[in-house]
Amino acid sequence: MAWSLLAYARIGYPLLGQMLGHGYPAMPMLGISPCPVTVFTFGLFLLTTEPIPRRLLVIPGVWSLIGGSAAFLLSVPQDWSLLVSGVTGLMVLKRDRDHPLEESESRAGRGDLLQLETLTAYRVLMTALYARTGSILLAVLMHASYTGWLLALFPATSFEQGLAWQATLAAALWRVVVVVIGACSRPTAS
Repeated sequence: MAWSLLAYARIGYPLLGQMLGHGYPAMPMLGISPCPVTVFTFGLFLLTTEPIPRRLLVIPGVWSLIGGSAAFLLSVPQDWSLLVSGVTGLMVLKRDRDHPLEESESRAGRGDLLQLETLTAYRVLMTALYARTGSILLAVLMHASYTGWLLALFPATSFEQGLAWQATLAAALWRVVVVVIGACSRPTAS
């Protein structure tokens, strides 16, 4: 089941979209559209052998319901997979029910929220870059560079220092977002 979800998200979802008339770059693709990312995420969850924190199931679970409703309401056939993948979330919960997380794993959840803040700001910047330039290549390069520069900038520290570093990075990125959005919203002289 896990490998089927992964293959569908990576290959089947965009192919089905293309067969239904969504050509590149309008077709939904893994890494860009939330629906195939949700299917892929549930596939990865099924591949895990250790219990995963339940909070990680919240966003994909909610999105499987929201996006899955598009299968009915908007006649988007490739989104049927979201409903199936949402059921896999229940399978993961059932599998992990009898395996409580260790303290170190639940403690790591505090860093997850800061990581989400950082990623959200970075996604806003990436979207602003694409909106301003229209270049998919620049947006993809910016997306690919995130992990590399995060590893370079994230010093090897204790857990508490890591939280402080992640909070500082998130705050800095949100400041850049405010400046960029402000600059983009000003009318240009022609």
